[in-house]
Amino acid sequence: MIVLGGVTLLVLAAHLTAMARADMPPSRKRIRTANGLLMMFLTPVIAYAFSVASPGEPRQFVSAFAVVIGGLGLVVILAVLDGFNNVRLYRVQRRQTGREMALAMARERALRRDQRAGSTGDA
Repeated sequence: MIVLGGVTLLVLAAHLTAMARADMPPSRKRIRTANGLLMMFLTPVIAYAFSVASPGEPRQFVSAFAVVIGGLGLVVILAVLDGFNNVRLYRVQRRQTGREMALAMARERALRRDQRAGSTGDA
């Protein structure tokens, strides 16, 4: 389990490094970075809880699993916040695209109107 935890830490570190260079909205990057760092913190704790902590030492066993459960709860909360943020970003982008399309259509109508007015005036 310790080796698997080490591999998981490497994967999480690579993911965070790639995400730092990615082109994404800052709010999305902040939430996902926080979640990645939290998961990097939790990975060794989970490895400890499942491979080292023993029910024979109840205080350490319960403490390790309490940290794991609390941390996983925080990971889920950050994932839900990320989902809400994605919906918010989608709505903003949709509104902006709608405005741009309405402006483009208005320009197109004005251009057609000007072309019609110009062609009737030349005859």
